[in-house]
Amino acid sequence: EKIYRYNTGGAPGGRPRFSALVRRVSVIPGDSLIWGGYNDGHTPRPVLAHNDNSLRFEYAATGYDHPAANRYRIMLEGYDDAFHPWTAETRKDYTGLPAGRYTFHVRAKNIYGEEGEAGRFTLTILTPWYLSWWAFSLYALAVVLLMALVVKIRMRRLRQKTKRLEQLVRERTGIIREQAEKLEALNKMKSRFFANISHEFRTPLTLILGPLQDMLAEGGNIDESGKRTLGLMQRNAQRLLRLINQLLDLSRLESGKLNLRLTREDPRIFVRGIVTSFASLARQKQVSLRFTAEETPTLRTLCAQAWIDRDVLEKILYNLLSNALKFTPQGGSVKVSMSAHNRSGFIRLDIRDTGRGIPAGRLENIFERFYQVSADRGQEGTGIGLALTRELAELHHGEIKVTSEEGRGTEFILLLPVSAAYFSDGDFEAVPDTDGLSSSPRQAAPGGDRENTGAPAPPSHDDDVPVILVVDDHDDVRDYIRGHLRENFTVLEARTGREGLQTAAEAIPDMVISDVMMPEMDGYQLCAALKGNEKTSHIPVILLTARAAEKDKLSGLETGADDYLTKPFNSRELHARVRNLIRLRRELQKRFQHKALLTPRRVSEPSVEEAFLMRLMQALEENLADETFSVESLSATLNMGRRQLHRKIKAVTGETPGGFIRSVRLQRARQLLEAGAGTVSEIALRTGFGSISYFSRAFKEKFGISPSAV
Repeated sequence: EKIYRYNTGGAPGGRPRFSALVRRVSVIPGDSLIWGGYNDGHTPRPVLAHNDNSLRFEYAATGYDHPAANRYRIMLEGYDDAFHPWTAETRKDYTGLPAGRYTFHVRAKNIYGEEGEAGRFTLTILTPWYLSWWAFSLYALAVVLLMALVVKIRMRRLRQKTKRLEQLVRERTGIIREQAEKLEALNKMKSRFFANISHEFRTPLTLILGPLQDMLAEGGNIDESGKRTLGLMQRNAQRLLRLINQLLDLSRLESGKLNLRLTREDPRIFVRGIVTSFASLARQKQVSLRFTAEETPTLRTLCAQAWIDRDVLEKILYNLLSNALKFTPQGGSVKVSMSAHNRSGFIRLDIRDTGRGIPAGRLENIFERFYQVSADRGQEGTGIGLALTRELAELHHGEIKVTSEEGRGTEFILLLPVSAAYFSDGDFEAVPDTDGLSSSPRQAAPGGDRENTGAPAPPSHDDDVPVILVVDDHDDVRDYIRGHLRENFTVLEARTGREGLQTAAEAIPDMVISDVMMPEMDGYQLCAALKGNEKTSHIPVILLTARAAEKDKLSGLETGADDYLTKPFNSRELHARVRNLIRLRRELQKRFQHKALLTPRRVSEPSVEEAFLMRLMQALEENLADETFSVESLSATLNMGRRQLHRKIKAVTGETPGGFIRSVRLQRARQLLEAGAGTVSEIALRTGFGSISYFSRAFKEKFGISPSAV
């Protein structure tokens, strides 16, 4: 056995072994000790607060052989990327270390260049509470709550702002509504003002035009100079009447009360008729007037299916032709031409004259109300006609343009839709049943009329003088009517509707002629009261009014009025209507009395046929002014089916319904012609014939003579 000895006190070569160690760790400033270099068998791993993040590490080596020659290199793992260079420093300070886990490494090298064992020290610096996960959760929650609070505050402010805006809008809306109501009230006041002014103007115009027409018709001892003076007075009175009508049309356009009333009509025939009515004036002014329509399949097809408002188109053409003839000098020409426009469903009307023309700078203003081109054109004007023309064209969904050259003339271009596609359902009137007579409502005899007069009856030979009650609040009007009727009738008078109702109930007159606008009780109310009273329900009522609108006429007829005359009226026409209504009523009365004598058991009521004829004639009298009155309308009025009505009228009269209506209208036309109540064209329109040529043919077929020969 051998024995070995080992010296633990030194390294090979006689030099002792050594190692690096961390001898002290403290917090700076303040030198708060964390580790003092003692060793109880393990190295602690202290956990430091987040604010103890500035540290001083002190280190040394265990070898004592020339300790001043020792060199050290260090690294703080978690903070340094690599070991620091070798130095003789025995301490190292780190300040502002972030939270985390750190290990301090130290290596030592002695004078001989030998490295000893490395020393290390591990510690942890806690994350500050405000950077912890639960702190961030609180932050997120706080942010969410803050955002919610901001949104809530903003929403509250928005609601408050919205409420303020709504309140402001309500206040402004209230102001606007109040202003609108005031404007509407003013508009209604204006409309009433126009209506009242119209009534006040038309009444004296009646008393001017009536006597003038009588004097011109009678002639007598009036010389040519006097006739010219009377003619001048008549023309200016009629001009004043036209101006009143234009103002009323403008008022109705503004208030939206002027609506389209479309009927199926060939515009070529209608326009030609309007142009023809100006032929006399053109000859008088020695101006050539001509109408042409292009002969193309497009225009023919368009006109065959055209819808127009006769009244609107008539007023447009009247204004344009009146202006053209007014401003065209002697020897000039006015040409009216019609063609199909390149816009589908439109016709184009060109009215060209060779007048003085309009300055270019004034063209854009000529359609403004009350605008006049200049006072040096040699003609007076009001500036209403062209403004009304444009608004009527727009009402018909069309447009009007103008071109002019001074010294060469003016051209108005009217573009008008006539296809049904351009209009709404409310614009159309029912097309009257013509019973095979015509495809045009205005040409067809059953289609409607402007007057309500009955068929002529044989003259009455009664000894009793008919009694007529005249109700009007104007003394002059009553005097005028009495002066024309007193030779053939007994005339009673009343100043108000209430007084007239009382007088009618007491005297039981043969007829009542009443104004519409009266105090206490107006004409509509008087008529309704008379028709609702058993004693007076049989009395014919003629209403006189300045209200020329179609709806006003219908209002009067719907109350039971037998006829309707617009002021100013022709005294001869009034006389003819009075005489014919009384004759018709007396004749029917005689027939009923005669039948009653034959059948005493039914003395209080007429036979079925006679009652039907009474209802039939009354229906025709009440609806002759309605342009849409047709066989269907008549059957509805009589509460009968179309076939039943056809068989009944055929059995009683021997005529079809359409033929019977035509016969009544032709009889009325003959009466008016015999009474000299107007020209052939005027009476043709009054009796429902829109075409003079058709009227002439029908009249000649019925009576064997032309209307002009009566």
